[in-house]
Amino acid sequence: MKKIIALFFALMLAVSSVACTAKPASTEATSGVEDGVLTVAMECAYAPYNWTQPTDANGAVPIKDSNEFANGYDVMMAQKLCEANGWKLEVVRLDWDSLIPAVQTGQIDAVIAGQSMTPERAEVVDFAGPYLYATIVCVTLNTSSFASAKGISDLAGGTCTSQLGTIWYDSCLPQIKDAKVQPAAETAPAMLMALETGTVDFAAPTCPRRRAHLRLTRI
Repeated sequence: MKKIIALFFALMLAVSSVACTAKPASTEATSGVEDGVLTVAMECAYAPYNWTQPTDANGAVPIKDSNEFANGYDVMMAQKLCEANGWKLEVVRLDWDSLIPAVQTGQIDAVIAGQSMTPERAEVVDFAGPYLYATIVCVTLNTSSFASAKGISDLAGGTCTSQLGTIWYDSCLPQIKDAKVQPAAETAPAMLMALETGTVDFAAPTCPRRRAHLRLTRI
């Protein structure tokens, strides 16, 4: 049976999950929690940072305008912020590319997600700072010729992809020599589907929710 395995590789030293708020500008709405409700956006599709589930089990919170619930590290951090400040928490589910624009327009108060702090993003939002540093990984099938990779050089020439609008796709994959980088996947599940169907040899990074079923190999 084919299984997905994770390969750890040092394309970058660390990434962070952060909360961000919009930089004030005369042409943009400013966000705040004057109403006592902290409205936080996330994909609700990138476990263990955030995911969607059908019930409120294990402390999950309702997702606005849906019958589903959100949980994960990002939700827990939002809950801690609300507890410390006496706010109520409201989680909004948005596509990845909609997160920062939603902050800028005042649709939400903040983003708490696996969103790395980059100079480009810092030009339009203020980052509160990281609460988690993560190691970058790529994933491949255990039947792949890349399954025994011991370093970045062993990934040379592979066909690969990652999620649209991420540093993984824009900055990490291009560092692999002769990599055949395919069009970016719109979501993390779509990225893994490309791997499982053989469209790509490997993808970066792994969707952490799958780690319970992975054999982890440090390279």
